[in-house]
Amino acid sequence: MDTILLATDGSDSAADAYEVALELARDTGAALAVLSVDDSLWTDAAMMASADRIAAHARKAGIEASPIHRYGKASTEIVAAARDIGADLIVLGCRGRGALADAVLGTTSADVVAHADRPVTVVRAFAAVRDDELTHATA
Repeated sequence: MDTILLATDGSDSAADAYEVALELARDTGAALAVLSVDDSLWTDAAMMASADRIAAHARKAGIEASPIHRYGKASTEIVAAARDIGADLIVLGCRGRGALADAVLGTTSADVVAHADRPVTVVRAFAAVRDDELTHATA
């Protein structure tokens, strides 16, 4: 495995996905590409900066890592970015809103799994306490 694409939105589940991606990168020697996608009308600077923070954190841990910023529909941009950089694996978090909300609203992770032409690992949030360095939540 050469490259892992980690999609992040600064959420707790994305931070947990980072922990999984970091472990996979360590185990395989893969580089980590950290993607943030802004799908709003106005740029969400904090969300976009989460890719920079996570890539810097991974580099401090000894992993080759670089941030990527894209604009558009998250699932479409994640699949396109993976293809563009030749990622061997896509890793992303899942918020787990519940079956009714997912049925009505759909999920980014489900769209990525349905449309990706490479393996996808979906990580549900598992940490009750999160390192602020990895999320864009500020106190």
